[in-house]
Amino acid sequence: MMRKYFRNQKGVTLIELLAVIMILSVIILAISSVQLYFLKSHKEINEGSFKNDESAFFIQWFSNQVRDASDITIQTDFLGNAISVTITKNIEPSISIEYDQVTKKIKMKDSELTLLKDVSSFQVVKRIQGNRIGVNLSIEFMNQNQSAPIEITIFSQVDDKKN
Repeated sequence: MMRKYFRNQKGVTLIELLAVIMILSVIILAISSVQLYFLKSHKEINEGSFKNDESAFFIQWFSNQVRDASDITIQTDFLGNAISVTITKNIEPSISIEYDQVTKKIKMKDSELTLLKDVSSFQVVKRIQGNRIGVNLSIEFMNQNQSAPIEITIFSQVDDKKN
């Protein structure tokens, strides 16, 4: 009897064909949405990692400059954001960096070299401890809802500060 049923069947109906197409399309959509989610997550993780590497490099570089400083001059706006920081050294030429509030970049003054980008807040406060000078540095980045601002205090190793 089963043979008779299979022999008489001439093909699939339109309803069966549409049902198979619908099931396959739902499966393909589910797989592609999961794949897109993982790609987006991977991209965000990589961008965050790059931002962390970039900011760690800047902090290390800035710390080295402050440690060799004999004087530090800071210009701020009315909100307390640092507009420019000039680090004077005894032997080497002074170094000046500036925060551009329009482009949200920290760059070398009188140069197009960008040190950090996507910075929403850049605050530098001068500190004096005995014969050493230093700074409290606070940097906040844009589009990072979960991360706290980077804050660090750095003092010079040079004991003869300028008055």
